[in-house]
Parts: sequence; structure tokens; C-alpha cells
Amino acid sequence: MKLSTALGPVKGKPGALAVFLFDDEIQRSKLNLLNAPTLREVRRLIRASDFKGESGELVVHFANEGVARIILLIGLGTRKDFDWDTMRLATGAVVRKARDLNARTLVCITADKRPADLPAEDMARAAAEGAVLGNYRYIAYRAKAREKAKELASVVFHYEDSKRRTAGNRGIEQGRILAEATNFARDLGTGPSNLVTPTYLAKEAKKLAKSGLKIKILEQEEMKKLGMNALLAVAKGSAEPPKLIVMEYKTPRARKTLAFVGKGVTFDSGGISIKASEKMDEMKMDMCGAAAVLGAMSGIPRLKPQCNVIGIIGAVENMPSSTAYKPGDIITASNGKTIEVLNTDAEGRLVLADALVHAIKTYNPSAIVDLATLTGACVVALGHHATGLFSNRESLRKVIERNGERAGERLWHLPLFREYTDDIQSDIADIKNAAGRWGGASTAAAFLQEFVGKTAWAHLDIAGTAIDAKASSIQPPKVASGAGVRTLLHLAMDF
Repeated sequence: MKLSTALGPVKGKPGALAVFLFDDEIQRSKLNLLNAPTLREVRRLIRASDFKGESGELVVHFANEGVARIILLIGLGTRKDFDWDTMRLATGAVVRKARDLNARTLVCITADKRPADLPAEDMARAAAEGAVLGNYRYIAYRAKAREKAKELASVVFHYEDSKRRTAGNRGIEQGRILAEATNFARDLGTGPSNLVTPTYLAKEAKKLAKSGLKIKILEQEEMKKLGMNALLAVAKGSAEPPKLIVMEYKTPRARKTLAFVGKGVTFDSGGISIKASEKMDEMKMDMCGAAAVLGAMSGIPRLKPQCNVIGIIGAVENMPSSTAYKPGDIITASNGKTIEVLNTDAEGRLVLADALVHAIKTYNPSAIVDLATLTGACVVALGHHATGLFSNRESLRKVIERNGERAGERLWHLPLFREYTDDIQSDIADIKNAAGRWGGASTAAAFLQEFVGKTAWAHLDIAGTAIDAKASSIQPPKVASGAGVRTLLHLAMDF
């Protein structure tokens, strides 16, 4: 789907026309970009439908005259309650509706000029994200759906003046990159685990070398030499070989290095501490942290941030077999810390432990952010509405929160009190990988903190937001959400 801008009134004969209106624009809207017949149709539709411009309100009309066969009115709600997510959701809704009505082209206009606190570039970025995210669907394995799939070829955003159009062009390009990176992560997270294996993730990373990233894949023997026994322990029960995937973006002007680390458990059975069969199929998505890092790194060379960015993924399967690691085992991670294994289903933190150590030892980053579908406890705490955010630096936490807000990805700060570190102390090893039922998201984060030393670090627990995310106009049901991708990309641009 092509995204572009145009200057001046709508011309030609687009398949569909979408008019975005705040609630205070219904009676006094100056739709200068529409000719007289189309304007009559729009005003007739407003009166006939009792359209109020409420946020997300969508009205469809098949026009008798005017430039477009299909007219869509979409509400933006009140100006005081407007945020960029409102724009994303509104654009996603009209794109999806136009596509489903078999329109090939969609023209989008707003009414009055936006006030100064709604910059054209940011409006355009959010709209472009909404268009690309709303157009997403996962039908790779549905033959009939592929045969019947309708396609929207292009979306054009019209502007009244060249200055706003120039700003809009910048925003649309950035928004398109952010959304396409998110959709890449969605594809990876939703793909079946018999396809999306550690080897598959490594191959996908290698493709990114064409964009200018430097790619390194550490195989099992090299990881053994580096003492990555925590990651390798998780992989022992599977026939699938583990991979440590390293992606490097470097720019000559960089003064700082930002590292992203993703949990890539491509299927999590729980190992010997096997999970219940209900919803175990969703454990193909236990690599959504890795998907987020891959997605973000796919967008980094196109956005060209001014810092170096390193993406690292520990990719394994966690399976039960005669070779699997067991409750009661003691393993030594690559930083020399010993770990008592109490639960083989608390495996993600073991994979991340060695990946974090490798990132810090090799690249000495200014800050490091890990992402993982780490704990059910985080889902219990926050549901599917927010990602859990932990950090050992308040300054880093605040900048991540700011960029999560820009990305439309809600983050919620959770505690890392000293008592959580006390909870993971082992009687027979340095630490243990499970601390019981209570405070599970925080004790898991406390475990990860043992492997970052003094490096500024943040942990994003995306267990509730990457899997079973609430369906909306930009989020199809039953597919991975790509949670974290846009936050990481905004962070890199802001770092």
C-alpha cells in the first residue's frame, strides 16, 4: 500500500474519501479541499446520520455525486482529549473500511487547520502508522482468505498549504517505517513454531545485512566457549540448535551506544516443568521480545539515529526430553554467577542473562533495554493493557516512558525493591530462577538485574501486550501485536 500527500483540492475519482472531524467541527467545518458537489454530500451525510464526531465514530455513505463513490466520516472526539493514538485508530478504521468495501484508493482530509499544539508532522506520523497497522492481516496459511483478499493500493493525505504538506511528508515517511517494522515483528510472532525456529530467526536477521546492519550469528560451540551455560541449558532439551543473534548499526557521529536484547524462545513447552495444555499453542509467541528487536533493527537503518544501536537475541526452544535441564540443576552463567534451577518454565530469564552479559562485555553500551514475554505475573498485574517497565535508572525510565507515549504503547513502572532481590537468593547457589508465587514480575526483573552490573538498564515485560492484545482498528485479533517495536525506535531517535 502506497502512502503519499497531495496539495490542494481533491481531484480525480478516488475509490473512497475519508473526512476526519473533531466534535466542534461538525457545524462549522471549512472543507476547502472538497468541491461543491462533494461538500453537499458530506453535509447531507452529517445531518442524515446525526454524526457527532465522537472519537472512533465512523459513518459510511455511498455518494450520488462528488469526487468519490464512498464517503467515510470519522470522528476524532474533543480536542482536549485528542492524542496520537486517536489519530492512529481513526486512520486504521477508515483504511480497513475502505479496503473491505473494495476501494482501491483512499483520500484523507481534515477540516480546519490544526492548532499549533497539533503539529502537522506528528499528525501525519500517527496517521501513517494507523494506515499501515490497520491494513495488516495475517493470512499466510489461509488459502481461501488469500484468494478473496481485497487490497487497498494507495492512501493520499491532502493538505491546503505547502509548508504543512512538507511537514506531513516527513511524518508519513517516519510513520510508515515505524509501522512496517511493527508488522514485521507481528509476522514473526504469529508464525508457527515449526517454521519460526532459532535458525529461521537467524536467517531473517541475515537478510537485514542488505540494509547496512552488520550481522553475527554465534553458534552453540562458540557460546560454550563464552560460558553461556544458562542459555545453553534451556536449549538442551530440543533438537533445534540455539543461536545468539547479534545485529550492529554504527554511525560515525555516534557518542553513545544503545543495546536492545530480546528473549527468543521460539516455543516454550515449560520443559520438564511442563505447562498445562490449554493455550500452550500461544507459546509460539514466547519469542515476541526477539521479534520486537528484529523489527526495531529493521527500521533503524532507515531512520538513521545518531547513536550506535546493537540488537541481540538469544534464540532457543524449551522442550522436555531425556537431555533437558531439570529442576534442581545448578548452572553457571557467563558472568560466573551460579543459578539454582527451581522451575524449568522460568527459562526466559536464563536466556536473557547470558545475552545481557554478552551485550555489556562486548559493546559497553550507554544503556541497555531488554524485552521479553517473561511472566504471567505481569499479565495478572496489568492485564493486556500495559507493558511492565522496570529500571535501575530513573532517568532512563523517564525517557522510555516518554517515547512509549509517543509510540502509543502504554508502559507502567513496576518496583524493584531490595526485598525482591532478597527473594531470589538461593541456599545452595548464588541465586535461584524462581521465587514463588508472589511478586513474580518483580522477582524476575530482580533476577535480570543481577546480570547488568552498573550499566543503565531497563526491562520491558511484554507478556500481556505482545500476546492476546485487545483487538482494535489497528490490532487484528489472535495475532502478535509487535509490542515494543515503536517504543524502541522512538527511543533510538531520542537517545
